[in-house]
Amino acid sequence: MNLDDLPQDQLTVLRAIARFARRSDRPAYLVGGAVRDALLGRRIRDLDVTVEGDAIALAQEVANNLPVEVRTHRTFGTAVLISESGRRVDLGGTRVEEYSTVAALPTVRPGTLAEDLLRRDFTVNSMAVLLGEPDLEAPIDPSGGRADLEAGILRVHHPRSFLDDPTRILRGARFEARLEFLFEADTERLAREALAEGALTAVSPERLRAEFELLVTEEVVTRALWERLDGLGVCTALGLASGRATAESIERVAVAHAKWESRFGTEHAVSKPTALLAALPLALAPERRPAVSDRLGLRLPRLVELDALVAAILRPDVAPHQVAATLAPLVAEELLLVAALGGPEASTHVYEHLEAQRELELRIDGATLLARGFAPGPGIGKALQATRDARIDGRLAPEDELAFAVGLLDEGSAE
Repeated sequence: MNLDDLPQDQLTVLRAIARFARRSDRPAYLVGGAVRDALLGRRIRDLDVTVEGDAIALAQEVANNLPVEVRTHRTFGTAVLISESGRRVDLGGTRVEEYSTVAALPTVRPGTLAEDLLRRDFTVNSMAVLLGEPDLEAPIDPSGGRADLEAGILRVHHPRSFLDDPTRILRGARFEARLEFLFEADTERLAREALAEGALTAVSPERLRAEFELLVTEEVVTRALWERLDGLGVCTALGLASGRATAESIERVAVAHAKWESRFGTEHAVSKPTALLAALPLALAPERRPAVSDRLGLRLPRLVELDALVAAILRPDVAPHQVAATLAPLVAEELLLVAALGGPEASTHVYEHLEAQRELELRIDGATLLARGFAPGPGIGKALQATRDARIDGRLAPEDELAFAVGLLDEGSAE
């Protein structure tokens, strides 16, 4: 792929970076996955640029001359340039990273281009081309990444790579699936050893969630990816279900999410990454879900209850108002999971519940009944709830609400 094939707004940003970098004698390089994908003739997904100098200052200079937003991360000396269409270019200074303990965030200091390339995850992601005059056929390649690219293998730079950053194991599995590559033999051994030592459990929930959201939304055959993760030992390390069971759960939730979006559009919106991530604990027995949910930074407290809730709404004698009472406390994400877990019949109940909530608004309220001379108290609320239930069940027309509620209060059945 030629860089000229990039979207025009990203190409404009790259050219501006190259121009301002040359003016101040700060060479800027396209690095990482963009170079890898260009050499493979694949669509470039992410644009990462590294500069020998102050990346934040360079990003600000570009933003002063183009209609782009700048977001900075001063701890790591990095910036993101976001065009008006939302496309981004990541910009960082060449640096060295040092890790004090397993899975710790690195301390960073300025480094050379070669040092910057050698701090990266795999050799195939450790190539660079000079912006402004990029020669994609002759990249800067200090670690033999081009040869590994041609051989279809993923190789780490040193034996502690997966201990420094255990999430590289997850990224490696994604690259294997996406590129149809394989871990080099020693690299796979190191990954298994790091998992056996508990390296992945030392990663924070926030970082694990970010990596697993990428995994569940990866554009590859889901089962192959998850069976590979299971084979490496990732599922065992994190207490997940088997790779096959996890993949089936993701596929089930993905189907439910697609139907959900088709039905509701932006109303009751549920983030796809969040929904698919919730499929991981959903593949487990209810009592095992909280531990995995916490480990992945999910905040869905009713995961344990979902099976019982599904059973409750699928009872043969269940009335619509009972379904509504069961589902009312659930947030949109949990309702979608009920639909995924319970199949077509549960989905119908969930959809009808949400549509009824949208359409059902009583014509009466507490003030209406107080104005009829009834005393304040719990009876008012009970009468209104019984009126709502009757409306939900289709037993009551809107124009009859007042008479129905008054009748209940007169009889004392709402006390």
